[in-house]
Amino acid sequence: MKSFYPYFLILSLLVSLPSLSEQANPSPQEVTADQIATFLAGIPQGGAFTAYEQTQEWQNFSKDFEERWQSIQDKRLAPMRAWRDQHLGKITLPLFYPMGGPDVLNALLFFPFSAEYIIVGLERVGPKIAFDMFASPEKRQRYLENIQNGTSSLFHRSFFITKDMCKDYFDCGVLPTLLGLLKRSEAEIKAVDFVRISDKGELIECQDQEAQGVRITFLQKGHDKTQTISYFRQNLNDYNLQQFTPFLTKKAPLATMFKSASYTPHQVGFAKLVEFVLANTTLLLQDDTGLPYRVLQQHQWQLRYFGIYEEPYGESFVAYKQPDLARYFIEQKEAVKELPFRIGYGYGKVPSNLLIAMPPIRGAEPTTTETSKAIY
Repeated sequence: MKSFYPYFLILSLLVSLPSLSEQANPSPQEVTADQIATFLAGIPQGGAFTAYEQTQEWQNFSKDFEERWQSIQDKRLAPMRAWRDQHLGKITLPLFYPMGGPDVLNALLFFPFSAEYIIVGLERVGPKIAFDMFASPEKRQRYLENIQNGTSSLFHRSFFITKDMCKDYFDCGVLPTLLGLLKRSEAEIKAVDFVRISDKGELIECQDQEAQGVRITFLQKGHDKTQTISYFRQNLNDYNLQQFTPFLTKKAPLATMFKSASYTPHQVGFAKLVEFVLANTTLLLQDDTGLPYRVLQQHQWQLRYFGIYEEPYGESFVAYKQPDLARYFIEQKEAVKELPFRIGYGYGKVPSNLLIAMPPIRGAEPTTTETSKAIY
C-alpha cells in the first residue's frame, strides 16, 4: 500500500488540474466584447475562437471580408481621408448621422475625432451577442451572413439599400455589423451597453429586449481617449421626432451628416428634422439627399460645394431634382471644388457631390423672397 500511495496522489493531482486546452482557451465568461468583434470582423485571433475559425464557413467569410475591405482602401478610403484632412480638418463636435443605418465606416472616416457618434436608422438593434451563441452552427452562420450581406452594398456602392436592410438585419439586427466595421477600422471595443432614452432625454442602460439603441465604447488606434457610438432605431418623421429631440438637444452643438438619406429632408413629413438640424448644427456635411439647397440659401448658410450635381439618380428620386442647385453648379463653376472620389446614389455611374455648410455669420438676416418661402 505504501508504494501505491504516491502514484495515487500524483494521479489525483493530475485529474484536478485543468487540461492544456482549458488553460489556453478562456471560459465563455472571460471572452471580451473586443474578441467577439474581432471574430465578427473575420480577423484571426485563436484562443477561444480557434475551433470556430477552422470551420469552412468562417474561413470563407474571413477571406471575403478581407478582400472586400482591401478593395476599397486605395480607390475610395485613401482619397476620402486626404479630402477630409484638407477640407474638414479635426472636428471634435458630436456627430449626428440621421438615416445612417449601421454605417460607422463613413462616420469614423469623415469625423475620426468626435467624442460621440449618434447614428439613427430604422433597423432593429438585435440581441446581446454572447460567446456561447457561436456554439450553434446555425446561429454562427446567421451572424456571418448578416454581416456579409449587410455590408455588401456599403463596400460596393458606399451606402446601404433600404429594402435589402429589412431582410439582411431581420434576424441578428445591426449590432454584428457595427462591431465588425468598428474592428476593421482598427478600434478596440471596450464595452457594449443596451440603452433607452428617458422622458427627460437621459440615456439609461437596460436589457437588450427593452432597448431603443446600443452604445459601443471604443478606442481607436492612435487615440488616447475612448469614444462612443450610439445607434438608435428611431423614426425621425414629424410625428416621432419629439420623442428623440430632448436627448439630441443635450448634445448640441452638433456636426450633422446626411448621405444617401432617401431625400427625407426634402419631404413634407420631415420638416421638423430640418428645423432641428438648422437650429442645432454647427457644421453640416451632406450630399444632395440632405437639406435642400433652397433651405440653406434662405437661412444664408455658408456653403462649399464639391464635385458635380446634375439630378438625382434613379426613377425613385426624380421628384427631388433641384433646378436651383443645378444652376448653382453651372453659374458658380469656379467656386465648386473637385471631389476626388465617388460616394452616394449612382455610385460609379453618375458624378458625386458633397457640401460642407456652416450657419450664417451672426447678424445676417434670412432672405424673404417668394421663391425662398417655398421650403418644402
